[in-house]
Amino acid sequence: MLEAADPRTGERLSDENIRNQVLTFLIAGHETTSGLLSFALYNLLRNPHALAQAYAEVDRLLPGDTAPTYETIMKLDVIPRVLDETLRIWSPIPAFAVKARHDTTLGPFACPPAATW
Repeated sequence: MLEAADPRTGERLSDENIRNQVLTFLIAGHETTSGLLSFALYNLLRNPHALAQAYAEVDRLLPGDTAPTYETIMKLDVIPRVLDETLRIWSPIPAFAVKARHDTTLGPFACPPAATW
């Protein structure tokens, strides 16, 4: 964010916009991450076989007190599948609304700008 520029206009984000984005990451990121991890742990505890697979993967890739590195995290297989499945079943963001910017037709459906889905 600090160095990025809009590819069309070359404009960079203002300091105020960057501060607002960081606050959003801290608040929204905390809420969704804590929700995801809570539901993932709940699912793992309800499925001892999956929990055993997750433990085995972590023990294999991070023996003892080994600190995780980016390369190690990218080798994980079971943990990302657990997180993806948790997001599929118990998403911390279950729905969102969208609005058309202009009069739009999607198949047989008219979508005026005032309508929300």
